[in-house]
Amino acid sequence: MDCPKCQGMKLKVETYEGVQLDKCPKCQGIWLDEGELIQIVKTEEETFPEELLHETISDAFNGVPKKEVEEDVHCPKCSKAMRPVNYDYGSGVVIDRCAEHGIWLDGKELDKVQVHAEHWQQQAELNKGEWTKLVNDAGSASNAASDSKMPAIFKPFAYVIERVLFKVN
Repeated sequence: MDCPKCQGMKLKVETYEGVQLDKCPKCQGIWLDEGELIQIVKTEEETFPEELLHETISDAFNGVPKKEVEEDVHCPKCSKAMRPVNYDYGSGVVIDRCAEHGIWLDGKELDKVQVHAEHWQQQAELNKGEWTKLVNDAGSASNAASDSKMPAIFKPFAYVIERVLFKVN
């Protein structure tokens, strides 16, 4: 496969955190097939400098820059234009996605995705008790105020929150 950014540059296959990825030796961009990013994010083998965390967090919630929207990056598999998306909706890490084949990450974007995911996972673990109390308090207030008005077919608010917070099936 050719790099979608460096015309004619062949991508080299590398193994990273147990995943075969395609990397451009020139721009350091990375092609990941569908589902491979999830595998990498779940694996926490790499460590990253604190500065990268600060840089990544400071870029969060800025949307997709106009430059990214205007630039056409084409899928190395099907040559269709990929869509720029903000990873995890508000991370500030803009990746290019082919709906059929996978994603393209520029330079340090894979590291930034991992830093973002690991940071918020740690925050969730650290604050789980506090967040659970907040949600339960909100649910109790909501249930007390609306139980008499809620149709019987709706499940109680606390039931839904429990499944979201604790991933109970």
